[in-house]
Parts: sequence; C-alpha cells; structure tokens
Amino acid sequence: MYGHGAPSPPRLRVYETVGEAFRLTFRNFRTMLGLALAPIVLAVLLPAVMRLDLQTDASSVQLVIHAIARLFLLSVFAVAWHRYLLLGTRDTSVPIQFWPSARDVKYFGRLILFLLPQEIILVAMQAHDLLLVLVLLLITLFVAAPFALAFPATAVDNYQGLMAARRALRGATLQLVGAILLSFVAITVFLFLLGGVLGSLVLATFGPGAMVSFFNALTFLTVGIPVAVVTVAYRKLTPQAPAFGTAATPANDS
Repeated sequence: MYGHGAPSPPRLRVYETVGEAFRLTFRNFRTMLGLALAPIVLAVLLPAVMRLDLQTDASSVQLVIHAIARLFLLSVFAVAWHRYLLLGTRDTSVPIQFWPSARDVKYFGRLILFLLPQEIILVAMQAHDLLLVLVLLLITLFVAAPFALAFPATAVDNYQGLMAARRALRGATLQLVGAILLSFVAITVFLFLLGGVLGSLVLATFGPGAMVSFFNALTFLTVGIPVAVVTVAYRKLTPQAPAFGTAATPANDS
C-alpha cells in the first residue's frame, strides 16, 4: 500500500522504456539475430515437417501442435535474449545459439499459461480475421502484463513466483502495457508492410505452407523489441535484478 510516509510506487516512463529497448536491440542487432536464427530456421521448417498449410484440410490438432511448438521456439529465443541484455553474455561462444535447457522449459510453461488459451480459441474458431486476432492479443496482454516481470526473472534464474512479479510491477502495469503496445506498433507497422509485399510473393510462388513459414520467421523479429521492453522494465523495477552487462555499452555489436 502506498500512502503518507510509504515508498512511492515504481515509475516506468513509456517513451523512455521503449527508447531504451530500441537502443539495446539495434546496438546488439547481430547478436539478436544470432540468438534468433536457429529458432527461426526451425520455425520455418516446422510447417513443412508437419505438412501444414492454410487450407481447410489442416486439422485442429495439427494447428494446436504447431502453435505449441512455435511458442517453445519463441521461449528459447526470448530466454537467450533476456539473458544477454541483463547479463551481457551468452551461454555459448558459438555465434548461432540454440541450447534448450530446463530454464527454457520453465519459461515456456509460464508463457503457455497465458498464450495457449488464445491459440486454442483462434484454432477453434478457425480465425483468420485480423481484428479478432488483435482483440485476443490485447486481452492476453492485459491479463499477462501484471505478471510480465516473471519472464526475465525466470531467464536469469531469479523467479520468485507470479505474485512476487505482480508486486514488483504494482503501480506500473499500465505503463508497461503502454510500452509493449508502442513497441509492437512501431515494429509491426514495418513488418506488416514488408509482409504485405513479400508475403503475397511467397504465397504466389511457393504456396500456403511457405507463407506459414514466412510469417513464423517474421514473428521472431516482431517479438525481439517487446522482449527487450520487458527486460528494461525488470531492470528498472527489480532491485535484485542484475545490472545491464556489456549489451548496454556502445562498443558491443553495432
């Protein structure tokens, strides 16, 4: 509770947080691509392996399995990206990192808690309506945002429970939602234009399955900055969070 004589609630400035997330991302863009490359390649190959396309013969089971597998690959990337931004080091010296561990499984379990219901609804309704997708994403964001700091905490082995994450963010939830939305809008506008042009070309040239793979790849580039936004918020609002490592210095990957 915040009152007279009590500490002020945590403050998170939306534009400052988003700006810092963009700076960290583009300053370390090559590193981010190295962390994302293996999950992207696997996500691109996944629809072909599953013989999945956008046609009506794709079963609901296939679609759910595809969604779960994609979320796991996103988790592996997000954990590595959180860790690099907070610790300034990667878990391997190999430029292209893909080393799933128990930490990634824990992160995935907490991510799927919030995102799987959305995926199941989309599959059940066979939804291709962009407006419905956006509404579900907004609902998911507002449900998950109070617990968002659990994700970087999990990545750096400092997880203390969802309620502890919620307490750490108390008073700054709407600011974090605003920062995530702003970062999504900024990067999605660019990727939407890119996807609109190249996606149509991929669909016409290679078919529906290839387009699923193409948008799987774009997903990783779309989430990189929001992951950085949550990382910045975690560092600002959590006293025991590690200081930004070499990722925050201009001399690192540019």
